[in-house]
Amino acid sequence: MKPIEKLRQKLLAQRRALFEQVARAADDLRWLDTNTHPETEEEAQEQSIARLLARLERVSRPIGGSLVATVPTCAPPRVGAPGS
Repeated sequence: MKPIEKLRQKLLAQRRALFEQVARAADDLRWLDTNTHPETEEEAQEQSIARLLARLERVSRPIGGSLVATVPTCAPPRVGAPGS
């Protein structure tokens, strides 16, 4: 067998192996999709919301308990002032 033919056979075998791995992974994902409990997802969402609310509470404390912070604005330059 020529070296190029050996290489071709080796590459085809690797390709088959990769396709089999992808097929197994797809099967596993389908199984997980059908066997995931909705309660688990809801619980994870609730925990995520609780963490977000706790973080917002920590951030709001330094600005007086309000979630809205005021942003200082620069006054427009006066006409005739140095640098205008």
